[in-house]
Amino acid sequence: MDQRRQLLTFVLMLGFILVWFNVAPILFPGIFQQPKRPGAAGPAAPPAAPGAAAAAPVPPPDQPQAPLPAAVHEAARFPTRTVLLGDPRRGCLQRLQLTTRGAAIEWQELTEPQYLTLDRKAQLKLLGNTTRTAHPATLAVEAPPFDALLQPQGLSLATVDWEFVEAQSRRIADSEAWEEVVFRYPSPDGAWEAVKTYALTPATGRDPKTDPAGYLVDVTLRFRHLQAGPAELSYVLQGPTGLPLENANNTRIFRSVKGGTLTSADENSVTPVSLTAAAVVQQVQKANQAGNPGLRPVWRYPVRWAGVDVQYFAALLIPRDNQVQDTDRDGQPDAYFEEVVPVVLQETVPVEQSDVSLVFKSRKFQLPAEAGSELVHRFQLYLGPKRVQLLDAFHAESLMDFGWFAAISRGMVALLNFFHNALALPFGLAIVLLTVMVRGALFPLSKKQVANVQKMKDLNPKLQELKAKYGDDKEALARAQWEFMKKHGYNPLSGCLPIFLQLPIFIGLYNALNTAIDLRLARFLWINNLAAPDALFPLPFRVPFLGWTEFNLLPILTVALFIVQNKLFTPPPTNEEQAMQFKMMNFMMAVMGVMFYRVPAGLCVYFIASSLWGIAERKLLDRHKWLLEAQRAAGGPVPDDAGGSGPPPGPPPASAPRPPGLWARLLEAADRAKQATDGQGGSPAERKARKGSKSKR
Repeated sequence: MDQRRQLLTFVLMLGFILVWFNVAPILFPGIFQQPKRPGAAGPAAPPAAPGAAAAAPVPPPDQPQAPLPAAVHEAARFPTRTVLLGDPRRGCLQRLQLTTRGAAIEWQELTEPQYLTLDRKAQLKLLGNTTRTAHPATLAVEAPPFDALLQPQGLSLATVDWEFVEAQSRRIADSEAWEEVVFRYPSPDGAWEAVKTYALTPATGRDPKTDPAGYLVDVTLRFRHLQAGPAELSYVLQGPTGLPLENANNTRIFRSVKGGTLTSADENSVTPVSLTAAAVVQQVQKANQAGNPGLRPVWRYPVRWAGVDVQYFAALLIPRDNQVQDTDRDGQPDAYFEEVVPVVLQETVPVEQSDVSLVFKSRKFQLPAEAGSELVHRFQLYLGPKRVQLLDAFHAESLMDFGWFAAISRGMVALLNFFHNALALPFGLAIVLLTVMVRGALFPLSKKQVANVQKMKDLNPKLQELKAKYGDDKEALARAQWEFMKKHGYNPLSGCLPIFLQLPIFIGLYNALNTAIDLRLARFLWINNLAAPDALFPLPFRVPFLGWTEFNLLPILTVALFIVQNKLFTPPPTNEEQAMQFKMMNFMMAVMGVMFYRVPAGLCVYFIASSLWGIAERKLLDRHKWLLEAQRAAGGPVPDDAGGSGPPPGPPPASAPRPPGLWARLLEAADRAKQATDGQGGSPAERKARKGSKSKR
């Protein structure tokens, strides 16, 4: 009986336990936890101590071995700090602020007095003019062996603070700035170490217009593999960022990405490539819309140099080693980078003013198996003005884009610099002197043009007779006019020749003003910058359709002088066709005023000087022609090169005698001389005798 009770008690207790363990988790879920499903992740392991590896959970037998989670390696933490590189008092032409955040360049400024901002209130910053938010700073670097361990902690090699190695850096004597700065960062697993070094060379004793050393920053990027065994490494380097966009409303030159690629085995044979900001944005948008990253712009040839440039300045990354040399004899050039990718940092409206840069993606490098092997890449970063003498040192002279008539533009820049440096003339007077030289060289053509104008006045009545004779037969009229002009030695296109010859000068000077760094911020009279509009004062409103916000006086003076010159020397219309042509000319003057309103002030100085020269030249030629006509009338000697005929266009000069009736007598004498030349001079009896002798013959 007792055994039966014990057995019954055991069965009841077993049943209660089975029921409890099945019902209790439902009734009391906070006390009992659900069993784990196969493959389900367990609770996160506590973080390991820095430098120590935590034990990985053992996976089920049917599951593959999982990699060690990256989060178990705590990233090294260093304080945030900024460091100044370069001191202008020690002969440095530039000053950089470096940051431990990514061991990158926060900003760079040029220290020479001529390189100020357009408002002349501060030194010009060539890098770091935009806030660093969604993109890394200049020369920030990323590398997979580091980033794979830093990414779970929301960091990367480009955003983490590196260690400033003060013991290995060199400070400039008696200065807070440094001439060499060393940054270091170890990988969280202790397998790698990245070291980045910046160094400046003082430009003492060097000519900053011909020697680029003062604008170069020496950069060394070193990756050390601290453990034994084979290793593979690649990295991504951010190009220059934050270049300034000056005079954006008036210039035609904005940011561009440019490079010098090496398509042959000669590192001095550079093929330039270039993309404007608008082109980069359009290609990136096209790739995004198509969902095809392969449509993005990419440069895959080795680069001699590559970077970003603006109107007068450039920021270029230059590898120090020969990028087409095959040192390992594998049949391929040992270039640093597999591809260089133009990227959009900030898209704006208008799109051509967008901020763009380059990303340099390295090849995959295999490091030796021994511990302590390293990959070392050396660069120079050029941060300075665009001068041919400076850029020629690394075959980057293609950055100087003089456009059409490049030879003329270069010649003009050389002449202006000669006038400025040798004759100590301000650039405004140098432009005036250049105008005098150009118009002086064209004086023989101008003189012939005046003679042709006068000849056209004489031939105009006959031309009107031809128009009346042929009426609506335009083909016959054109043929008759051509024969008539050919008979009298008149070419209607000869008057346009001086204008066409000045067209290359105009385009060449315009390109020179938009390219020559020495004309930037050059003063003249009230003009603050010859390379920009004179901008006397801001307008109280924005001009509709045109977008003008400043009052520019020089373009108005230029067009006003064009109109005055046209009114003074263009004869009044004699028919409706000529009247319509004059109206069209006035309309074109107004259109020219709109086109000229935003051109550089130096170009307006050229046209104003040219117009004043043209008015004075025409007045002198007309006065000279009046004297020639008077000499013909008086029977005096006349130079062989005298041109023109007909009555004088104006009164005699003030120095000539003015007795009563002199004007009438001169006209009569001129008429007699002309009749004598035509065989009709003399008294009526003499003319009758000549007529009789002709009839007898």
